[in-house]
Amino acid sequence: MKQFRYILDSSSKKHKCPNCGKKRLVRYIDTQTKAYLAPDIGRCDRESSCGYHVTPTQGGLSNSTATETTYTVPKPPKPSTIEPEYFEATQGSYEANQLHQYLKNLPGWSADIATRALRRYQVGTGSKGTAVAGWPIYWLIDENGQIRSGKLIKYNVETGKREKTGYSYDWIHTLLARKGILERDSFELVQCFYGSHLIDSNKPIAIVESEKTAIIASEYFPSFTWIATGMLKGINSYKMRSVAGLSVVLFPDVGCYADWQHYADRFSNLARISVSDLLETHAGEQEKGFDLADYLATLNLSAFTEQISRPFYQTFTDREAPHGFNPYTGEIFDSRGYPADWG
Repeated sequence: MKQFRYILDSSSKKHKCPNCGKKRLVRYIDTQTKAYLAPDIGRCDRESSCGYHVTPTQGGLSNSTATETTYTVPKPPKPSTIEPEYFEATQGSYEANQLHQYLKNLPGWSADIATRALRRYQVGTGSKGTAVAGWPIYWLIDENGQIRSGKLIKYNVETGKREKTGYSYDWIHTLLARKGILERDSFELVQCFYGSHLIDSNKPIAIVESEKTAIIASEYFPSFTWIATGMLKGINSYKMRSVAGLSVVLFPDVGCYADWQHYADRFSNLARISVSDLLETHAGEQEKGFDLADYLATLNLSAFTEQISRPFYQTFTDREAPHGFNPYTGEIFDSRGYPADWG
């Protein structure tokens, strides 16, 4: 296997992107010296909205090391964990939770349904009287029940979209470090799939990018276990170990189908993976970045779940759709209760 001298930093450190100005740039490192390359050589992980990527070659460096060195990417370090007391203190208070306020007003939803969805994923709520009051906390809980950390995101309660100005994003471990409760430099954030604690070997797995999308989709299609990568480039061999041997369907955002098909091909030896083209088929060019939650939020949840729970043949005959169909999309269900082409 070809080895490279310059590789993207595999740690969780991010730097200011020269293009968008956000602290989301992953810089390249020299595997011989372990030092960073120039500040403008790297890749912004806001690929859909920024797209900045300058490789070492584009920066004037040769990345061939065939006669210079042999480098093996190290195994991920042992994950650090958060004490349960900090997790438990955030549970509940959903009446103040920004995500809950948005979900309860979606078509066919209610406060009870929104609460059920958030409790399923053990979503936390930022403490009253703090800078993160009401922010949803997406706790990263692995398949062994260990709490890796929690991601805090500020939302617009009317649109359900992330706020992108000012202070609007943070991690629990960095908050605790700023308070002197833990040492930031010694804390190793090793991310797992969001929702890993829900993985059930008896159910197929559906993977999306956004934590919010996984939560919403879990109400529309409960026959899947919905988990999230947390970022566009968030699928790797470490995370995929948790779904090894299972049936997996990837649901990429609009414009990301090719990248996620690459993941399906790359990890085909670990799981039975297919890639849904649902969004690519239904979204227009102006909807780049559109995700499954954007699509599902236009459907009335109560009507949708009622329709898929009983055989009701309005467009298809019982021979054509013996297990029902989705009248909103024209998809025919199989005996499992969801579209046959979902794998």
